[in-house]
Formats: sequence, C-alpha cells, structure tokens
Amino acid sequence: MKIISVDNFDREQLGASDDKLIADHVDAYYVDTIVAALNATYSGDHAARFFKAVPDNYVLREYVP
Repeated sequence: MKIISVDNFDREQLGASDDKLIADHVDAYYVDTIVAALNATYSGDHAARFFKAVPDNYVLREYVP
C-alpha cells in the first residue's frame, strides 16, 4: 500500500492540488495506524493536506490546467 498526501479541500490549483507520495510498499497491517497518526499530528479540519492509504497501483493525481 501507499500513503499519500492530498489537498484537504480538493482545490484545483497549480502545485497545491497534486498528490504527494509519503511512503511506498507499506504493509497493510500497519497502514491504517500510520495514516491515523499522520492525520492526528499533521492534519485537521483546517489543514491544507490530508493523508490517506491507497493501493500500490494507484496513480498520483497531478493538476494540469
């Protein structure tokens, strides 16, 4: 599994809307705990970024105007 950082407000802004890879090939047993810890520490209702787990074959979203 991958852990990625996404725009918390789903904006379409150049550079701000791109998904960012945080970790790759994370064991499925640990991924939910890591994502929860990242969101509790670095994210929140008004934070610009949100962390989530996605499958290994997920293609990172890149905003192209």
